[in-house]
Amino acid sequence: MFATVPDTVTITTCLGRDRSSGAPFSKREIQALHNNERTLSALAEKNWQDFQPGDSRPQPPAPLGDRLREALRRQHDIRLSPRQAEVALFILRGHSSLSIGLHLDVSPQTVKVFRRQLYAKCGISSQAELFALLMPLFARLTDET
Repeated sequence: MFATVPDTVTITTCLGRDRSSGAPFSKREIQALHNNERTLSALAEKNWQDFQPGDSRPQPPAPLGDRLREALRRQHDIRLSPRQAEVALFILRGHSSLSIGLHLDVSPQTVKVFRRQLYAKCGISSQAELFALLMPLFARLTDET
């Protein structure tokens, strides 16, 4: 028997006897199931009508860098690499290029390259402009955690 709850989930009911009974269903029992199939399916649909598939536990939010990248893409059509977003977050938290390099295990010169790429993608030329662009997004993103 099948019951559909909601439109995207089908509940399948399979009836059987375990091997220890040693007896298969009789023709009369099978006919009785066929005769009552609609009623049994309707009862299953009623019982499972509020079923929601999947894990019902709340999922933790995506990492902040991923959420920043998605917000920039969605609101400004700016596509940052994961590393550029990571550098942007360090800058917003007040880190210098030296400090960012120590955290990311790269040289300060490499951080400067990431900063130049970040500024170019954002169409800005200063840290103040980066703050002006990202702080409104960053404030909303930190509220989501």
